[in-house]
Amino acid sequence: MFCRAVLASISTFLAISPILCLGEELRIGISAPFDGPLASLGAEIQQGAVTAAKDLYEHGGAGGRTISVISRNDSCMPALAANQAHYLTEDSNDKVAAVIGPACNSAVLASSAIYAKVGIAQFLPSADLPLITAQASSSLFRLSNRSDRAAILGLKLVANVLHDSKIAIVTNSMTPTVAQAVLDQVSQIGAKVT
Repeated sequence: MFCRAVLASISTFLAISPILCLGEELRIGISAPFDGPLASLGAEIQQGAVTAAKDLYEHGGAGGRTISVISRNDSCMPALAANQAHYLTEDSNDKVAAVIGPACNSAVLASSAIYAKVGIAQFLPSADLPLITAQASSSLFRLSNRSDRAAILGLKLVANVLHDSKIAIVTNSMTPTVAQAVLDQVSQIGAKVT
């Protein structure tokens, strides 16, 4: 369902962007990890996109044009994500009209300027770093909440359910913005930090 919404969004975007819609085939790129510890995330994104593309085509989406999905492995590595962005935007055989991904924050930061420079819409299925929003171009579309805002919503929920209970904030090197967002909001909801 999620990827169907992504492809419907892409189809709508392309309908109002005629310069990207030339030709009989609509090519959608995927930049995601297809190896390493997050390979299952890449496989899920790819399978969802392929299924949604088939469904969208069968129901008349994309103006009757065939939809092909071109997947590129970025391994959630910034340098590789930038290389894949160049491939998806410059290779005449596989140049895409829009891209889904990357899935990881560092890969998005390394590739989004490449997509923006050539006006290719980029749909982010899972990247949640607040910095991405600050650096975003008009062709970048977030499909998940920012981690700092999600943390605040979670804190409010916990405070409403647990009331006067003590709350521990646990973080690691991957989530410092989440922990800081929670700490910044604790006093605003009436909770205490000791």
